[in-house]
Amino acid sequence: MARTNAPLTPQTENRCQCPSCGEVFSTDKGFTKHRKGEYGSKYCVDPETVGLVIKKVGEHTVWKGRGSNSDWFKGAAYE
Repeated sequence: MARTNAPLTPQTENRCQCPSCGEVFSTDKGFTKHRKGEYGSKYCVDPETVGLVIKKVGEHTVWKGRGSNSDWFKGAAYE
């Protein structure tokens, strides 16, 4: 079961949800980091193992890089 739950909307165009594991990433770069293997046999790894952390966006959560600006998400309110 996915640990993140942010919705994908037109205002959050940079977010990506993995069709395999259901996790939501703040950008396609984070999504790509959590996928390993060759085309046709890709698999998901735990996002924490590739340096991503869960960040809260309003009432929801996404995976985001540790060194990124955690206060900015396009189209979202922050706590």
